[in-house]
Amino acid sequence: MVLRTYEGLKKFQQMLKTATLWYQRPGNSGNIQLLHLRGVALYKTGNSAMALRHFQMVLRSSPDYTLSQNMFRLIKKMDRAKASGTSEFKARKYQEAVDAYTTALECDPDNKIFNAAVASNRAAAYMKMKKYKDLLQSTRCRIDFLS
Repeated sequence: MVLRTYEGLKKFQQMLKTATLWYQRPGNSGNIQLLHLRGVALYKTGNSAMALRHFQMVLRSSPDYTLSQNMFRLIKKMDRAKASGTSEFKARKYQEAVDAYTTALECDPDNKIFNAAVASNRAAAYMKMKKYKDLLQSTRCRIDFLS
């Protein structure tokens, strides 16, 4: 399938564009494979909220669709870790924030958009702790995700 090829080539914008065109065709809105792949494309292009909705639609129709189950759990885990880091940061528990952000980064090292934001948050926590070497490393990590 063309969408799997785009996914393998990491051409997620093209994957999303193509999946959206196919999704809009009459009769395709209930195609669980298409919904799943569009969810993957949304996730990889930084739209986790819409991706979650797509995986939920798949799982409503086919509760045992393992690929969507796994993606749904992954996004939830990443979002929980990031939210925990943000909460700890606001509570001025900077080491706990760093730990939570690091957990979020480890969930899916290939999600560059999500990880760039999390690495930036982690860098801010390092800055508050005056751990400048770690701050520099986290900033480099963010730059690597963006390039």
